[in-house]
Amino acid sequence: MATLTQINKHSDKRDKAFNAFTEDLEKKLREYQDTLVEDVESLLMEGYDDLSDVLIELNKLYENDDEFKLLIAWYKNKASELFGLSSDYFKLFGKEVSEDSLNKVDLFLSAYIGSLTGFRSEITSVVTQLMVTEGTTKSLVNAFKSRILGKKNRGLVLNKLYGTMNDTVVQLVRKLDSETAKEAKLDHVLYTGLPLMESSRCFCEARYEKVFTLENVIRWNDLDWAGKIQGVDVRIACGGNRCNHNLLYINELVAKEVGVSELDYPC
Repeated sequence: MATLTQINKHSDKRDKAFNAFTEDLEKKLREYQDTLVEDVESLLMEGYDDLSDVLIELNKLYENDDEFKLLIAWYKNKASELFGLSSDYFKLFGKEVSEDSLNKVDLFLSAYIGSLTGFRSEITSVVTQLMVTEGTTKSLVNAFKSRILGKKNRGLVLNKLYGTMNDTVVQLVRKLDSETAKEAKLDHVLYTGLPLMESSRCFCEARYEKVFTLENVIRWNDLDWAGKIQGVDVRIACGGNRCNHNLLYINELVAKEVGVSELDYPC
């Protein structure tokens, strides 16, 4: 049976993995954004006079977007690694994550990935608008780069993809944990995850590194706090969007060793 030392060791391992994932995701998206801007810039530099010709070439660019395919391949691989952390954790309690649960999160992830190309429609809209308003190829290209790259190179691609790609994997891991914990009959949780920051929600600050009964956690769904994702179980959403904290499910013996807290208010 899992000991507190083993649980803390796994928690540290999970924190490092999630921290590396979020950092690498931003880096990968920046690199992809830069490549995409260069490709579209090259296309626009051809000096097309007819918008329909530009749109045809844009669609060809999207269809042959090998860099995006590499980004998605990396994302799927990292997601699988993070799902594997759940498997490693529950082995401490003599429980395997079920094949059915893993298949469910894999299917959801695949369906979600299919929606990620939606940001391209905004790129097409920007190009369409600028083709009308800009008088020269040079001004068109400069205006396009300014609009897509945004401030500090955190432009359309990062704004559209970073938060949702990060949250989806984190929440799928929480879902996997929640379902497996139910099967393993683990009815206490340690609210843990990446260290608190100045931007951390008061909801997370009040709960960080504390132990609660699962019954208490479920009652948090009835509370309201700034950043709460309405309609999503707190076991899946934790503090809300971009929250990188986790619920580590533990047994009663470990819970008593740490000390069980009770909270019936948000902060």
